[in-house]
Amino acid sequence: MKALRGASARNLLGPLVRSTYRVRVAGGHSVPRQGGVLVLSTYSGIFDSMILATNLTRPVAVLVGEGGVPPTWRQAIGRIVVPAERPGEALREAVGLLRSGHAVAMFPEGCAGAGGDFGAGAAYLQARTGVPVVPVALIGSAGSRPTDPPRPRSTIDVLVGESFTPPAVKDSARRAEVAAIAEQMRQRFTDHVRHSRSRAGQSVSGGTTGHNGAL
Repeated sequence: MKALRGASARNLLGPLVRSTYRVRVAGGHSVPRQGGVLVLSTYSGIFDSMILATNLTRPVAVLVGEGGVPPTWRQAIGRIVVPAERPGEALREAVGLLRSGHAVAMFPEGCAGAGGDFGAGAAYLQARTGVPVVPVALIGSAGSRPTDPPRPRSTIDVLVGESFTPPAVKDSARRAEVAAIAEQMRQRFTDHVRHSRSRAGQSVSGGTTGHNGAL
């Protein structure tokens, strides 16, 4: 089960990650301790899903694209792989996990399953389940290129924002209602990322992610 694999990633790989890098988590208490929750994170590189899986306050299954990690490793560390041409099956699996009370994380500005727009996949998940949403900004989680991990002993900041729950929709199949949720989520997510980067002394101009290749 994906949730159990997510727990394995947190319990077994978490100590290894934290012994290799200086991981600092701020605002972790904002992640609800029980019930389904959707975590929206910035994306800088292939290591981001590992950071989310091992450093939040509860196990989390992470939606990822097809590249990067071998299939056997994806299953072992709690990933839900989203095929670029057939995202529906993975999104339905995520809906099932959220409805069962598990945490699911995703990268809303990636292209797989999002139709090229911010948070279409994320808005679909929230509209179908009504779960709270938690924004996360990752800083220092990539190397010089998105395909490179950070250098050992690097500092990685995991900045967790306040959870919020968009108003329930009457019909999750109506495009306009889902688009309205996507816009609310985009505003809250963008505000959190800009505030986090400003505190960290990073530039806040332009988009909120450093790479657009993840879900």
